[in-house]
Amino acid sequence: MKRWIAFWLVMLVVTIAMHACIALAQGDRVEVATASITNCRGDSSGAYINGTYYYEGTSLLFTNCVLHSGSTTNSDVQELSNVTVQVMIGTTSSSTTNTATIQSTNNGTWQCTVTVPTDQSSPNVQIKITDYWTNSYIYPWKAMKCKEAL
Repeated sequence: MKRWIAFWLVMLVVTIAMHACIALAQGDRVEVATASITNCRGDSSGAYINGTYYYEGTSLLFTNCVLHSGSTTNSDVQELSNVTVQVMIGTTSSSTTNTATIQSTNNGTWQCTVTVPTDQSSPNVQIKITDYWTNSYIYPWKAMKCKEAL
């Protein structure tokens, strides 16, 4: 019986040591590019999300993005309790849809990681919100500046 206990203790120590080595070998995480979008119902379609260029095929984290329930940034933020936020990126003929994570229901903020499309020089980003009763609203689309990676 003592041999089995000793055997399992040795196996436990070896397993812990292997996991520690694997964790050390993995190194640091690569931080992805980030962007923040503010959407208002009165926005005009086609405005750029910002002046930054993003490389095609890379990950982009939309974070601290704010949705307003009115026409301007002076209007109330959109309440996001029991609301699904979808982020569509691409064109009207070819796009991908990602479901965002709500950061704050009361502050109208969300985040979502997307892949910058590789087949478009200036893809569009459009936000759709849907409530518990399946009522939905689509905010006017915004454009992204993209560059081809080397």
